[in-house]
Amino acid sequence: MKIIKIECPSCGSNLNATDDVSRVACKYCGATVIVEDSKMEGYNQELGKLQAKSDTHIKLANEIDELIKPLTTRFRSTKEQTKLENKSKELTSSIADIDKMGKVKLLGKIAGGIIVLYIILIAAKATTGAFIFFGLVSCLAVFIGAFIAVTKREKLIDELEATENLIIQHEAKIKEANLIISQHPNIQIPQKYIHKRALEFIRNSIKSQEAVTVEHAISLYEKLLREEKTIALQKEQIRLQHQQLEEMQDIIDNTQYYQ
Repeated sequence: MKIIKIECPSCGSNLNATDDVSRVACKYCGATVIVEDSKMEGYNQELGKLQAKSDTHIKLANEIDELIKPLTTRFRSTKEQTKLENKSKELTSSIADIDKMGKVKLLGKIAGGIIVLYIILIAAKATTGAFIFFGLVSCLAVFIGAFIAVTKREKLIDELEATENLIIQHEAKIKEANLIISQHPNIQIPQKYIHKRALEFIRNSIKSQEAVTVEHAISLYEKLLREEKTIALQKEQIRLQHQQLEEMQDIIDNTQYYQ
């Protein structure tokens, strides 16, 4: 038999009643109190608490759901931006190397090579026609060398501009994602859990009320990973044991065959 605590509606006194009666008389003022109404009020209070708890979990789960896309976008864009910034530095360095060498130095190196070849021709007592032919070829080589250097520089500049435009695009994505994330300051999810599986697990754990907080959901996710790792190790051990048994059986079969 369960004791129900009720309050007298007339004088406010606290009364005790058993759950097998429908009415009880107040011992202080004599008023009749309907027990069923008090029981229903208690049920409604408990139901209200459960509903409030459920609403809190659903609200938190919905917030995490709203954060899945911006968190993922920020993580991927930040990672890609780092790669692009490194590429931009390499391109800038390559352009600087070409500028540092300069057209004059480039032509000087080509001219130096030509002079050396002329000396070789003189030493070999080449004919006048050979000198003229080699002179034309040398002029063409100088032109081609300069053209290649300028073309390469322009190509690197175009690639650098395209890379910098991509960096700007990723910066805009990160800024937009940060704006959405800043609207949920109470939800802090470490970077190692910023991927689809972990985020969905955290959201679903809270929504199903298995977890009370984000931290609790993360601990449940870590527990799941440990269990999966243990199962994977057990499967690998079983596989190795089967392999060893098969190898031993092969040895036995071969031994019996030769005997």
